Amino acid sequence: MGSLFSNLLAMSVAGSVVVGLMLLFQPVTKKIFPAKWQYSMGKMAITFFLVPVSLFVGKLFLLLSAIKNYHSGLPTIQEALRSNSFMDTMYEKHLSPEVLEAILLIWFVGAIVFTAWHFYCYRRFTKELWADSIPVPKDAEAAVFLSSCKTVLGIHREVKLMQNCKIACPMIVGLFRPMILLPTLKMQEIDFKLVLTHELTHLKRKDLWVKMLALAVGTLHWFNPLAHFLRKDVNTWCELSCDEVLASEMSHGERKRYGEAILNTLDIHASIKRTSVLHYARAGST
Repeated sequence: MGSLFSNLLAMSVAGSVVVGLMLLFQPVTKKIFPAKWQYSMGKMAITFFLVPVSLFVGKLFLLLSAIKNYHSGLPTIQEALRSNSFMDTMYEKHLSPEVLEAILLIWFVGAIVFTAWHFYCYRRFTKELWADSIPVPKDAEAAVFLSSCKTVLGIHREVKLMQNCKIACPMIVGLFRPMILLPTLKMQEIDFKLVLTHELTHLKRKDLWVKMLALAVGTLHWFNPLAHFLRKDVNTWCELSCDEVLASEMSHGERKRYGEAILNTLDIHASIKRTSVLHYARAGST
């Protein structure tokens, strides 16, 4: 039980260190490095939150130390592999089993509440989407562009194309059965090739899975504010890096058209994508 608590705390501390360094240097790094780099740093932070990397490193140092002192014999190496971490020892000395049980119970209840709330929100969201969505006809312009964009990006899995009267901008949903939703009210204003390429790029890069892992970080470390900041930061740089990938292969005129296409499908409050497309539209003039 103490080992479980120490592993969880070690992962939370390690992930927090990575996020803290990201926050500290982000005013500088975002001016120097591309959005893809920032997104990669976010994915690295997710790894530290979910995998006890620091414990593996600690075991490695113990093992190297045991090998260095090989004159003590093989049992030293075995002891190093079995030895408790410093935090394990500290918990055993200063926290009673009852206190550890209480702490783990609080963590478990918090994780369950967090998971239940987000599951409820997701189910309500998908239910509303399905209720207001209708399939795009296979002979429609958008469906034709979807097929050609999938071929260009090398995507062979089925992707449903729907239109929805309640949404303000295109989106892709579904981990196992991906579906692209287009806003019905603005179908005439959408540049289908650009918008569908953007959403399919998210699918090809498995961005939905990254966001799901970021949600898992929030679930396991619901008590850590930096875990929730990471979720928002990953979402931001996910969008920016996707726009960056597409804009990098465009001419000046195509970048302007891409910016106009996205802006035509955005709600006034969707500030993240507005910022990204305007940035790359301007970048085309340099």
